[in-house]
Amino acid sequence: AAALAGAGEGQASVLLSHNPDLLPDLPRRVGLVLSGHTHGGQIRLPVVGAPVVPSRYGQRYAMGWVQGAHGTPGYVSRGLGVSGVPLRNLCPPEVTLLSLRPG
Repeated sequence: AAALAGAGEGQASVLLSHNPDLLPDLPRRVGLVLSGHTHGGQIRLPVVGAPVVPSRYGQRYAMGWVQGAHGTPGYVSRGLGVSGVPLRNLCPPEVTLLSLRPG
């Protein structure tokens, strides 16, 4: 809430958060939330997806475009690195380039 105190209606706002788990608890709408932390689950299996995602919401915020409280859009990057086991399967690393435009 303190980080968003200066953001107002009609102003662009981008919230950077290492962990996407804050998305359901946003105190109000934010223009965009950018996160990482989950590495996309890092090890994904066909049909099943990632057996382990370091998020209390599991697959919900594992990677890609997601939605938080108040309809806030978010993007969770798979990132470049690994965490724990030095392996990736069906979850390639990524560098994301987003182009932001007004309106």
